Amino acid sequence: ELAARLTAARPGVRVILMSADPQVAERARTHVAQVQVVLLKPFTDRELQAAAAVALAASDTADR
Repeated sequence: ELAARLTAARPGVRVILMSADPQVAERARTHVAQVQVVLLKPFTDRELQAAAAVALAASDTADR
């Protein structure tokens, strides 16, 4: 819900969802269009960096 409200208010914003609950993460992957990347906690610095790169790349290709 927050991702939908955020992207409605600020189109083009990138959303990375972080959750410790695998069920929440899976649901977000399949049902939340506004989320570019889902990270399952705990995650490493490299995983966060990779997620940010994916989210930025997804937004760049959507803008074209």
